[in-house]
Amino acid sequence: MIKKFDNFTERKKEFGFLTEIRKKAKISSIMLSMNKQDWKRTRAIVNPAFSTKKLKMVLPLIERSCDTLVEIFSDISRKNNGAELWRIFGQFDMEVILAAAFGCQVNILKGEKNSLTKAAIGIFTPNLYNLLSELCTQIPFSTKLFGLFFAKRLKLTQYHNTARNFILDVINQRHLQSYKNTNVDLLQLLMEAKAEDDQICPGSKQLTDDEIISVSLFFLLATYETTSNLLGFTAYLLAMNHDKQDKLTQEINNYYQCNKDSSLYDAAHGIEYLDWVINESLRIYAPGSMFSPHEKESHHPMCFMPFGAGPRNCIGMKLALMDAKMCLTSLLRKYKFERAPETQVPLKTSIGLSQSPVNGIFLRVLSK
Repeated sequence: MIKKFDNFTERKKEFGFLTEIRKKAKISSIMLSMNKQDWKRTRAIVNPAFSTKKLKMVLPLIERSCDTLVEIFSDISRKNNGAELWRIFGQFDMEVILAAAFGCQVNILKGEKNSLTKAAIGIFTPNLYNLLSELCTQIPFSTKLFGLFFAKRLKLTQYHNTARNFILDVINQRHLQSYKNTNVDLLQLLMEAKAEDDQICPGSKQLTDDEIISVSLFFLLATYETTSNLLGFTAYLLAMNHDKQDKLTQEINNYYQCNKDSSLYDAAHGIEYLDWVINESLRIYAPGSMFSPHEKESHHPMCFMPFGAGPRNCIGMKLALMDAKMCLTSLLRKYKFERAPETQVPLKTSIGLSQSPVNGIFLRVLSK
């Protein structure tokens, strides 16, 4: 993936039923499964939106969402009951993604744009994904039959339509308002790379209308699901391992005692043990292992790849980790996670488009 990347630039084709669903929803190939030339052209356009400098421009928006989440956890702690935190983390992540990538300040945590969050949840429902992939794998001609008779009526297609229509609305608003975003977010970079009449010349750094929508949609949905999973699984593991949660809390407190005026971003990136906790969470719910800098040296560098590796690694990795670290740092200063009567032990997970908890993650939140 790194030293011999030229031999491994292509990705395997996705399941046929997903292609049919996207056709019905008028969505072109997603970035994850683009062929070599389309991927190379698109990645070159999108990369600048995820530089550290650009991501730091949205820090105030992430901090705003963290503050809202702290308020919501205050209500949860007062009730002293188990709460389904996985979807709350999902709402938090949706807020961050809309702000960072699309310049939209939407209060998802307070109930705005719930249809978008529901669409994201529906698209990643593991049971439906597994059923359709099994059907298209085992039964001859099932993909064509699925496309002809079922794809248009399926809720999964409707969810894709909902998300696509949201992207289109944002694009149209920017056109009407002659929108110029000085932060240079993802959508603005894509729009500025729009090709005239959708004519793509070899070697150009331009996108068609369909590609702009497809790239935007893929980033919105994929980042939402993966980051909410990371936060949910980490909270669960901390609740199940009080000694580790206590140590992380102490490390956070120690940092702020020595750096009283530190920003949330600096704190989240200055606490080494927080990296260890997040990596351990990724290890437990993904293959491979890496837990501390000392142990890292004894392992092959590619034994732990939660975000892939090489040129086709996850483009949203920096945003996902920044989001998760800032969220956990702000929460653990005031609250602790505990096992609730509804907490599932062991936690059942299912793998669809990503690995996620089958029945959510129920935990108690206690105020310190």
